[in-house]
Amino acid sequence: MKRFFTFFFCLFLQCPLWGFDTLSQAVQYARSMPEFPAIENENVLQPTFARFQKEHAQSISSCILEKIFSKRPLWSIRQLCSVIPSLTTSLQGVSSLSIEVTPSEQFLVVGPLHGSFHSLVRILQEYKKKGYLDEELRVVQLHTFLVFDGALFGGSPYGLETLMLIVSVMKKNSKTVFYLNSPANLGQVDLKNEILRRGCSSAGCLEVITEFFKKSPTTLIIKEKKSPSEELVISADSEVMTNKQQTSRSAAFVIPEDRLTSYAVHPGCLLHIPYEGRAVWSVFSAPNLLYRDYFHFYYDAYTLITIAASLPESTIALFNRDIRTPKGFEMGLQASIFTGINLSAKDFSLKKIARESIIALPSTMDLSSAHKYIGLEIEAGLAAALKRANEEGGVQGKIVNLVVKDDYYSPERSRFNIENALKSLGPIIISPVGSEPVAASLDLIKEKKIYILFSNSGSLKLRDPLLTNIINFRASYKSEGKALVTYAYKKLISRRFAFFIQNDGHGLSAFEGAKEALKEVGVKEWTEGYYPHNSIDVETAVAAIKKANPDVIGFFSVAPATVEFIRQIGEAFLVNKKLLALSPLGDKAFRRFLDDHGLSAIFAQVVPNPRTSMLEIAKDYRRDIAPYGLLPDTYSFEGYIYGSLAADFFRKIKGPINPQSLAHVIENLKNYPFKGLTLTYDPSNRQIANNLWLEVSNDTWIEQKNL
Repeated sequence: MKRFFTFFFCLFLQCPLWGFDTLSQAVQYARSMPEFPAIENENVLQPTFARFQKEHAQSISSCILEKIFSKRPLWSIRQLCSVIPSLTTSLQGVSSLSIEVTPSEQFLVVGPLHGSFHSLVRILQEYKKKGYLDEELRVVQLHTFLVFDGALFGGSPYGLETLMLIVSVMKKNSKTVFYLNSPANLGQVDLKNEILRRGCSSAGCLEVITEFFKKSPTTLIIKEKKSPSEELVISADSEVMTNKQQTSRSAAFVIPEDRLTSYAVHPGCLLHIPYEGRAVWSVFSAPNLLYRDYFHFYYDAYTLITIAASLPESTIALFNRDIRTPKGFEMGLQASIFTGINLSAKDFSLKKIARESIIALPSTMDLSSAHKYIGLEIEAGLAAALKRANEEGGVQGKIVNLVVKDDYYSPERSRFNIENALKSLGPIIISPVGSEPVAASLDLIKEKKIYILFSNSGSLKLRDPLLTNIINFRASYKSEGKALVTYAYKKLISRRFAFFIQNDGHGLSAFEGAKEALKEVGVKEWTEGYYPHNSIDVETAVAAIKKANPDVIGFFSVAPATVEFIRQIGEAFLVNKKLLALSPLGDKAFRRFLDDHGLSAIFAQVVPNPRTSMLEIAKDYRRDIAPYGLLPDTYSFEGYIYGSLAADFFRKIKGPINPQSLAHVIENLKNYPFKGLTLTYDPSNRQIANNLWLEVSNDTWIEQKNL
C-alpha cells in the first residue's frame, strides 16, 4: 500500500525530471559524483553500493521542491523510464541487424562499460573533440556510426546513469547509433538493486528496462554493398561465433572481453586466437573499481573500425587513455581487422591483405572435448608464431592464415575436416592432433592427396618411411616410453613395472619402447593393463595392475582414461608408486588433478622447458604468447615451433608452395640451425628432430641423449 501511494504521489506531481540532454549536463553530473565510491561488501566480484545509492536516491520531498521551484535535476530514473518505451518501440526485436557499408564509413565501438559512467562521459568528450559528436549529443560527422557493445551493470553504482546517457545518444541518432545488448543484462541483480534504491519514481521501471534489453539486438553484421559475401560481425554475445550459419560468412568478429575469465593484459582492444581462420577481437571499456583494482584495467577506451575499398582491407584502431595519468587519448594499436597484422610493425600494404593474397594453412584438433586442453594450446602456439611471421612480411608477400577445425578427438570428424580442407583450402595440413584421428586419413597420405606437416603424434604408424607425405618434428612415443623406463630402472632403482596402455598407436608405440628398455637390462616380467581408444573403460586394467602391486606404473594413455584409472585404483595405492607419463599427459588439467590428489609424475617432453629455456625460439615464444594472456606451456611451445618452422620453410620455396616443393626443402635439411634448434631430416622415421627431455620436477628437466 505504501509503495502504491508513493508511486501515485510522484505520478500526480509529474515531477519535471530530465535526462542528459547535452554533453555538458553529463559532464556536470559526472563531476558532482565520486567516480569510485567504496565497495560496501567483501565480495569483490559482485560488489554492492547499497548505502551510496540510497543516499543519492531521489526523495519525495525533493520531487515536491523541484515541482514548486522548477529545479530540474540532470537526470532521473523516471525520465529514463519515460524515454525508453518509445525507443523500444522503434527497435525491431531481432537478435541481429545488418548494415551495408561503403568505403570511408567508420564505426566507433565502446566495449562493456559495467556502469563506468565517468569513463563513458570522457569518451564522448573525446568524440566531440574529434568532431564526431556535438554538444547536443548528435553525430555530426558523415559516414560515422556509434556502437555501444555489451554489459552495462556490475562493478559500479552508475549502471542506470550509463544506460540513460546511451539512451539519450540513441534518441537523437536513431539511424547511426546502435546498442548491442549483452545477455548478462537480463536478470542482472545489479539492475534490479539499482532500480529498487532509486526512490519514489522507480516503480515499473524494471519491466520497462528489461523490455528494452529484450528488444535490442545483440549483433551488428557489416556487409559491403558491392560484395556481401564477406561480413564483419560486432556482437555483445561471444557465442555468436558458434553459429555455423553466421561463421560461414564472417571473416572477423568483434566481441566483448570477459575479464573474469581472461588473464590477458587488455588495453581496450585485443586480438585473440583465430576462430576457424577468422580474426577475433575483443573490446572492453570499464575502468571501474572492480576491474581497475582486481583486473588491472586502467583505461578509457574505444575502438575505431574504418571501412576501406573492400572489407578485407579495412582497419581497426584502439584509442585509449590511462586514467591514472593526465594524458589524453592516444592510438594504442592499428591493424588489419581481418588478419590481425599490426600495421605499425611492418610497412605492409593493406592491398596485399586481400583474400586472393592469403595462404590458407588448415588443421584439425580437439578444441571442445576431453582433449581440448592440448588442442587449444597447440592452436595458440601456431597462431602466435604465424602472427609474428605475418607481421615480419608474410610469405612471398602473402599472409598465412591458420584455419583450425574442431574434431572432438574423433577419427571420423578429423577425416571429415581434412577432406573439407583438401577441397577448399589446400593439401598441406599442419599439426593435426591425435594418433588415431590422424591415422583415419592414412589412405589420403599414402595416395599423396594430403601432406601432414608436423603431426602432434608420436605413433610409430605415422613414422613409416614409405609415408612420404608426412613429416614429423617430435620424437616418437616409442622413444618416450624407452627413455622413461630406462630412467626409472637406472635412477629410481625400480624393478617391478606395470603399464596402463591405450590399445592403439598411441599407447602401443610407447609400450614398444618400454619393452625394448626392459629387455636391454634383463627384465623379463611386467604387467600390462589395456583399455580401448577414446574410452574410459578401465576396470580390467585396474584389476590387473592392482593385483601386481608394482613399483612403477607407466601411463601410456590419455588424460580422461588416466583420471578414471586413478579414481578407481585409489590414490592410497599410488602414493608410494613411481608414476611415468607420456608427453600428451602434460596438460594443465591433468597436472592439476595430480596435485589435487597428492600425486606427482615424471613426464616425457619433446620440447625444452618453456619457462626457463634460453634458446632463441623459447625467448621468441614467451614474448609472442604474452599478449594472449597465456602462461608458458609445453603444448603451446610445441605449436609455436611448428608455426615458426612452417613459415621458415615456406619462405625458402621460390615457386608455388605445394607438397612437392615443401618436401624438397625439408628432406634436404642437415644440421640446419633454427633459433637454437638443430634439425636433420631422418628418412627412416621421417623426423627432423629427436630431442627428448624428462621433467622430473617443475624446475628439473633432464635432456636425453643418443635416443
